[in-house]
Amino acid sequence: MDKAEIISEKKYNIMLNASPDGIVLINSKGIIIEVSEIGLELFGFNNKEELHGKHYLYLVAPDEKNIIREVISKTIDEGIIQNIEVKFKRRNKSIFQGEISTTLIQYPLGEPFFFMISVRDITTRRKIERKMMHANRMASLGEMASCIAHEINVPLNTVSLIMDNVLREVTENENIDKNYLTKKTDKIFENIIRIRNIIDHIRAFSRDQSDYISVSFDLNLSINNAINMMTEQLKHYSINLILKLDENPFFILGNTFTFEQVILNLLSNSKDALLEKNSQNSSHHDMFIKISSFMENEYMIIEVADNGKGIKKEDIENVTLPFYTTKDTGNGTGLGLSISYRIIKELGGTIELEPNVFKGTTVRISLKVVKK
Repeated sequence: MDKAEIISEKKYNIMLNASPDGIVLINSKGIIIEVSEIGLELFGFNNKEELHGKHYLYLVAPDEKNIIREVISKTIDEGIIQNIEVKFKRRNKSIFQGEISTTLIQYPLGEPFFFMISVRDITTRRKIERKMMHANRMASLGEMASCIAHEINVPLNTVSLIMDNVLREVTENENIDKNYLTKKTDKIFENIIRIRNIIDHIRAFSRDQSDYISVSFDLNLSINNAINMMTEQLKHYSINLILKLDENPFFILGNTFTFEQVILNLLSNSKDALLEKNSQNSSHHDMFIKISSFMENEYMIIEVADNGKGIKKEDIENVTLPFYTTKDTGNGTGLGLSISYRIIKELGGTIELEPNVFKGTTVRISLKVVKK
């Protein structure tokens, strides 16, 4: 090896190991030809020879192999794919959550030479995000405490009135009609079930969702569940809620409670924007929030629109960042939209903001539906 080749190889190794992420190089057949030092450490191997010659799928969790195959296929067409989450397998068989970016390195004539896969361990980041999501859910429940109390008090008052009616009937009439008692007890149990359903839903919503198994759920039902937790609060502020949901049930695969969290975050943001605009205006204006759902090709579109103060164009790029808020001091943590963006991304969808300063904001969510 001449001096020029030695210098070239040193530069190559410096570049390979300079990245803070693990780097894996594979040839066009998927065989590992090189691994950076960070890559060895990430996957728990002691030397490169343990990986040289092995297929890259050797490092991928069994249920994620189709995902990374698709990423490599897209890389051939597009040249570079960034920030795709894939679960990987270490030498000791433990699994970690990774985020990859892939780059196609080509010969001068355009033929594939090799692929560079950049791998980042995001396990810690995911744990922090899950804690933030849980904290956001707890904050939402705190804000809705009075509404939840009202939702429980309504059936409780009904039960109380029925019991008063029955006791009065017992006092005044020794021979109570059996049909009368059956009708009253059915009504009591109906309201008890309503209270139980409210409590069960709040308990499930507030639980840590990190171990939740994805199932298909009805989007419109999930939207209605979220609305039920906010209705009284919106009524209290004289905010008109307009609901225009598609009549047909549509299902997506995921976690219904985290999707409800997205709707609650958007409703809360709309409420704050409306109240802030109202406080800045000398004259009162009618406040509304409109929630719509409809099909567009293979996607279910959910739009949450309000006529609040809107978002400035210069804030659009930042509002989905953690802890960034356009609300008045003390009125927001800056986590709501950031968490909502993450949840919708995990559901395989997109979330877009259509701002109109002083006229309101429309948030558009697009999710691919699945067969029930």
